[in-house]
Amino acid sequence: MFEKHGLRGKAYQEVYSRLFDLQQGKCAVCGAGIGERCIGHWYKVKRLVLDHSHETGELRGLLCQGCNTHVGEYEHGKRFRPEYNARIADYLSRSAQKGP
Repeated sequence: MFEKHGLRGKAYQEVYSRLFDLQQGKCAVCGAGIGERCIGHWYKVKRLVLDHSHETGELRGLLCQGCNTHVGEYEHGKRFRPEYNARIADYLSRSAQKGP
């Protein structure tokens, strides 16, 4: 998973910690923190994962596991409820403009 952006060990932890602080421990799409429910899949968030573009390898932000899966599916044409689609599109637009 980290081959394109090459993060491992301490470098991975530093980036993860920086993003966690910037995002105040919340998913960049649904806004849920650990133990809260994601609006995309309704499960409680167990952890946040480092999201990256599979095309460019560029890091985008921290997402709950459900949103991480849904962002990938969205990029391949799958659509969800309109308000959730809007959140995903906004996240992708923000990350394309400035990166994490």
